[in-house]
Amino acid sequence: MRKTIVTAVVALILLLVAGASWYAFSPAWTVRSMVAAAKDRDEARFSAYVDYPALREDMKADLTARIEQESKKDDAPQAKLAAMMGLALIGPLVDRMVSPKAINQAFTNLTIEAKNDGAKDKADPVIRREGFNRFVVAGKDMPDSGLVFERRGLGWKLVGIDLPPTRAPRA
Repeated sequence: MRKTIVTAVVALILLLVAGASWYAFSPAWTVRSMVAAAKDRDEARFSAYVDYPALREDMKADLTARIEQESKKDDAPQAKLAAMMGLALIGPLVDRMVSPKAINQAFTNLTIEAKNDGAKDKADPVIRREGFNRFVVAGKDMPDSGLVFERRGLGWKLVGIDLPPTRAPRA
């Protein structure tokens, strides 16, 4: 009886440690795997970490909101026309640019240095948790923007991009 209780407690502790380890390390593992896939120009492996429909919808919503916000700042007819044209073009452009085919083309055109000179990357990524099912990868120098990931099963998928805030116009 006592041996059964000890075995159950040990199993529970191991399960809790495994769960805590997954929670702590899986976002960094996902980001590291995506970067490795990009460096290897492996679009299939990279695309496995991207939820393209969710990413497209997020980008369309963000860009539409940005254009609408910017168009309210200028009452000139040309600005309104430009905003209307921009809104009309967002959907097709995002659909074309955020797809596995576009990723494949980007990897085809990408030039990656074969030799790493040991220089540290300028953008040190920071993983910011936003609950149990969501995290954002942002640069230390741009904490208000980044790549948004959501949990899908036991893995993570890129589902959005938080755009940097608009800058105030220079006087």
